[in-house]
Amino acid sequence: MPFTPDNAPKVTDAQLAHILVGKPKKNGWSGGHGFGAGKGKSEFPESWDRTKIRDAIDQVLVQPAEIIRKGSTLYFRASVDGLPLAVRVKGRVHGRVQVWTAYPDLPIE
Repeated sequence: MPFTPDNAPKVTDAQLAHILVGKPKKNGWSGGHGFGAGKGKSEFPESWDRTKIRDAIDQVLVQPAEIIRKGSTLYFRASVDGLPLAVRVKGRVHGRVQVWTAYPDLPIE
């Protein structure tokens, strides 16, 4: 069930901040995939700005190479400009699905 450009969940500024900067949690960090974030996680390339990252997330949601379901979570995977990405989408919040996180992923085979 890929989304269409009209019904794909939109990445909010708060969600994008979580993806790029992250937030501390009890056992480490949640998010923090921006270049140089230093959270020990996969990072987006230095040349990718916030707009490029948001556009890449949108592209993965609309044109995934694969979709994996784990419970109520969907993982959309695709490569954008040669970079494999995963976008995790959670179940409905206030009647809408939402992007939970996105990050550079293992290569798609």
